[in-house]
Amino acid sequence: MDYAIDVRLGIAKEQMLISGSSLQEIAEQCGFVHYTHFNRLFRSRCGISPSGYRKRLLRQD
Repeated sequence: MDYAIDVRLGIAKEQMLISGSSLQEIAEQCGFVHYTHFNRLFRSRCGISPSGYRKRLLRQD
């Protein structure tokens, strides 16, 4: 189960970089039914919120 979650979160990270989709849409595309669940898992595994992660990515460009 942990492996599957890590893979889905990895795909979400890629999508945040290359896609203009909203975080809600990205979460749904990666198989998360509820954005709040996605947000909680992302924070716990990555140490930053999805929106914070995306902002950090955009500042690097």
